[in-house]
Amino acid sequence: MRQRAVTIRLSFLHALVATIALLPLCLSCSHPESSKVQNRHGVAVFLDKAESMLGTNDSAALATLDSINATAISSRKQNARYALLYSEALYKNYIPAMSDSLIMTAVRYYSVGNHTEQLFRAFYQLGCIYNEQGQLNDAAVALTQAELLVDRIDDDYRSGLLYTQLGNVFFSSFDFYRAEHYYRLAQDKYESAGLDRHKTYALYDVARCLIQQKQYESAHSILMEAQNWASSNNEHSFECTCLSGRLMCSIQLQDNGMASAELNEYVSLYRQPIESSYIFSLFAKYYLSAEIFPEAERNIEKGWSFASTKNDSIAMWYVESLLCELQGMPDSALVKYKHSISLQNKNLYSILNQPVLGAQKDYYRNLAENEMQKVSHNRTMVLFMTVFVLLAFTLLYIMHRAHKVKNDKERQDYLLTIKELRLKEDTNNDIINRLNKKVNTLFGKQYAELDRIFDTMMKIEAEEETKSANRKIDTDNSSSHTETADKLYSHIKSKLEELGQKKNQSKIDTIIDTTLNNLMERIKDNRFKMADEEINILRFSLIGFSVKTISKITGLTPKHIYQKRDRAIEKIGRISSETQKELVNLLK
Repeated sequence: MRQRAVTIRLSFLHALVATIALLPLCLSCSHPESSKVQNRHGVAVFLDKAESMLGTNDSAALATLDSINATAISSRKQNARYALLYSEALYKNYIPAMSDSLIMTAVRYYSVGNHTEQLFRAFYQLGCIYNEQGQLNDAAVALTQAELLVDRIDDDYRSGLLYTQLGNVFFSSFDFYRAEHYYRLAQDKYESAGLDRHKTYALYDVARCLIQQKQYESAHSILMEAQNWASSNNEHSFECTCLSGRLMCSIQLQDNGMASAELNEYVSLYRQPIESSYIFSLFAKYYLSAEIFPEAERNIEKGWSFASTKNDSIAMWYVESLLCELQGMPDSALVKYKHSISLQNKNLYSILNQPVLGAQKDYYRNLAENEMQKVSHNRTMVLFMTVFVLLAFTLLYIMHRAHKVKNDKERQDYLLTIKELRLKEDTNNDIINRLNKKVNTLFGKQYAELDRIFDTMMKIEAEEETKSANRKIDTDNSSSHTETADKLYSHIKSKLEELGQKKNQSKIDTIIDTTLNNLMERIKDNRFKMADEEINILRFSLIGFSVKTISKITGLTPKHIYQKRDRAIEKIGRISSETQKELVNLLK
């Protein structure tokens, strides 16, 4: 009996303790407006609940996170987890983040210690936020940091999401070859995860890249496959999107029979009034290919009424130029075509003038070092307080000191490694800066002249655009402006060709050799059997020209430049691995 009484008393105490622990949680649930969860145990429970709902019930996950008093979270671990989950919940509920301050809390914390999966998710989410804000370079850097961790996480779904996001960034940057590469990687990951819907959407993204590369037949067959899947799975909106892509391919392939069938199918399949400038531009292209000009004009007029973005205007100006050309009005066609090209150049100019990716990578590399300094400071404070407590426990004190010495040695080794890497990087940066300074001295006058020409061109095109908007273009002035613009284009082309002349090549080689320890002289060694074209590509790559600029100078496509540069580096590696390694490091 006595033992039974003791058992009953213990059971009662356990129940009382459990009730007291759950009391704040119950109060927070019954009065959500007046009191939010702010004790550590309650926060942990709600974070677990929110994470379990992400991906299945995103709105409920966000509501759960909103019921937590974030300002009352004192634990750095819980604060980092809350920041990561809240950023993911906002993104999944299509609520744009105002800044990167919240997710950076998670990035900083998970950069220290063994938090591979959380750090991957944090960098991925940071890249998504930058991509939403149009900061493509920042997005590429953050997503590349996540890509470095992708092989260490066992999650095909998250890997597919990462590759999709990288594909989106490079597609927006007009690098369609690299975008296609990442979309195909995403397709493979989704297939491994058994996600047919995600796989089909990745397949559609591959088709978009092929269209931009003018591989219309391959794109058409892929879009047919995606449309069949959408039809069998009642994805009506996606089915219409695939069908519009097929229509574009058929028009470009000049298959009027197929294009006519697809246009009729789209009209019968689309259940709402069409309010898309892009669709009307497609319809107009079809009627132009069929030489049905009244219908083309009618669709162009409808397309302009729904044009709300720069890309819409690009498409409509281009279709109008085709109409004028087919109607025998070459001057008007040229004016409208220049409007389309001008808008495209503004898109490219905004992308090409963003900061260099490599210059921003130091920011993320320093995160771990800053966190280590914070951790070191905290440990020093804890050690100072612990010494007074452990004076009476000599054995524990000795063990504690031995453990601290070990940790200090590991930390010093880690900081020494970071210091060596930064010293090496600073040395490389000094070399590159000296090289760029000399090149700018050589070509500065030419670049300044090109800048003045570009400003003049923009003023002329802006004046033409204003007159066209008012529909009161003066034919004589338009002709004179057209002649002036053509002369400027010819002048720019001659300046680019001047950069490729042998006298300038020899000057560039002299600069590279004096800055980089006779690197060009070594590259032109007969042992490597390098073609002049390959040497020329390496020469302009070393002085900092982008692939697109080299393409303008040499007349080669970006794809061929990538291939020839890789082939040249491979040739060098067969004879001298040291020269190859030095060249690869500089080109990175």
